[in-house]
Amino acid sequence: PLPGIDGGLVNSLGRVATTWSPSDLGNLAFWSTPGPSYRFEDDPPTVPCGDGDLEQFFAGRALNRNAVQTTSALRPSMLFSNGQYFDHWDGTESEIVFSPPFAQQLPCYVYVGITLQSLTPTIQNIINRDAGSGPPYGPQLFLSSGRPAIYWGNGTVITHSAALTLGQRHIIRFKIMEGTVGIRIDKGAEQTASTASTTLTLWTKISGSTNSFQLAANTDTMVMTQTGSISTDDDTRIMAHMQSYPYSTEGAISGDNWLLLPRGFTNP
Repeated sequence: PLPGIDGGLVNSLGRVATTWSPSDLGNLAFWSTPGPSYRFEDDPPTVPCGDGDLEQFFAGRALNRNAVQTTSALRPSMLFSNGQYFDHWDGTESEIVFSPPFAQQLPCYVYVGITLQSLTPTIQNIINRDAGSGPPYGPQLFLSSGRPAIYWGNGTVITHSAALTLGQRHIIRFKIMEGTVGIRIDKGAEQTASTASTTLTLWTKISGSTNSFQLAANTDTMVMTQTGSISTDDDTRIMAHMQSYPYSTEGAISGDNWLLLPRGFTNP
């Protein structure tokens, strides 16, 4: 093999063997994956979750940025299915609160691996903000009628034209920039729209908004970046990381199907 980018090795097919994780991103704001090492039944975290257990403590993978739910009736559960862990949101009362909430900054990108389980409720938060004085009030990233959408900047809404397939895992990328928002599903084209600015406040929780707009889905990896645009290289790395779930080496790209290619390769 020959030396490759990022200190990796290029194999005979031109693939780069390298270990990378979202913690290598200079503008990482939040990174989370389910599993016994990162989901706990108690707080402080001492008892790891197993299949079907309620999650009280989400241990973030970087920045010591965690999330908790002190009310047992509002806790999501952790599922283990086909060799994969998922956070399960039941569509009624399940949400988890960032501890502490953290400031919104632009540009902001949110990548989430999600398997939609139901179209009810018709609006489902992926990540929620403190509405502040508004408008808009309530969630900023949500699912509407099965299609990913962003509600941002004085009530501006952009809803992707493609609906998610129930029971199928998708990777959604949300982009929020000053004056522009965008959504991409899996490897498809990004759809964008112009939007008015809005007062930045705090990211407060995953799913839910005062016990409404709850996710009815299973989620796995979530990666959020802020304060910088995502380069083509980093977008390729993030997508490869998320498409390789469950990770044969946890948190790293190591499966041959999703090894990074040299610069110039089109995003997966």
